[in-house]
Amino acid sequence: MILGMRLGQRIRSPNPCACGCGKLAPILYCKNGPRKGNVRCYARFIPGHGNKDWGRRMKLRPAGETNQRPIGSVKLHWSTPKLPYRLIKAGPGRKGWRYEHRVVMEDYLGRPLLRSEHVHHKDHDTLNNVVENLELMTHSEHSHHHNSIDRWSKDFANCKECGTTKREHEGLGLCTACYQRLRYRLGLVPKRKH
Repeated sequence: MILGMRLGQRIRSPNPCACGCGKLAPILYCKNGPRKGNVRCYARFIPGHGNKDWGRRMKLRPAGETNQRPIGSVKLHWSTPKLPYRLIKAGPGRKGWRYEHRVVMEDYLGRPLLRSEHVHHKDHDTLNNVVENLELMTHSEHSHHHNSIDRWSKDFANCKECGTTKREHEGLGLCTACYQRLRYRLGLVPKRKH
């Protein structure tokens, strides 16, 4: 466990420094308040490296370009620590960043997508944005697709401890009863007095 992390807190790897030096930028933690010890943000630069190559980057931009990243630039957006999406710059300013899979689907259909339309990745690889891997769905179809599974849970066919499928999956491959027994054994839930 990394120093300064709370128990159970998920953390991703630090960003490489955006100046190109090859070192890892620090992870910044909250120093006080209710979120003390939690990750505040993932820095893009090592302190002091932010303006190090400013002149070189400004010379590489096309004449008259005011944005730091030109249209067509690509970056990753982490929706959760294990779920990255690719963003593409389709217009000027901060509002110009759009999800690449939605831009690809709009180009394929020849029309802008409605907010109610979702683009589903068939192979569940969110970075594979080829048209053959994308499928247009409504919100309800997309939710139904991701929440209906043929197995007891996404990762387990039955409870690891008792082997049942009659009770719901609670977590860690255990049904509700076995999960509660595990919590009692670990002392996470005090036993009730009768």
